[in-house]
Amino acid sequence: MSHADLPLSGCPTDFPNDDTVCMLTTTRILLIRSIKLRVVWEVAFWELQTISLEPSGIALLLRDGVQGPFLPLPETSSRMWLWKNLERVLRAYNASRAGIDGGV
Repeated sequence: MSHADLPLSGCPTDFPNDDTVCMLTTTRILLIRSIKLRVVWEVAFWELQTISLEPSGIALLLRDGVQGPFLPLPETSSRMWLWKNLERVLRAYNASRAGIDGGV
C-alpha cells in the first residue's frame, strides 16, 4: 500500500543504517532493512490495539496494553503522510473485519 524511509537523524541506535523502511500492507506494518531485504519486525493489524501520533514518530500499542514498536519519524511531513495512510488502511481493514465478525 505504501512505505516510508526512516531517516538516520534523531533515530535510536536500533536503526544504525540508512536502509530502514516502514512498509504498510493491507494487513500489517513491517520494518524492513532494504539492503539485505530482512524483516526486522512486523505487526499484524489484528495484534494492534491502537496507534498514537507522537511528536517524534508513531507508537504502536498491541493488545492487552503491550507496548509495540515505535516508528521514529522526526520530519513532520513524513510522519503525517504515514499517519494518514495508516488511518486509511486501518479503516478499510476494520470495515472488512466488521462483516466477518458479525458487525462488531
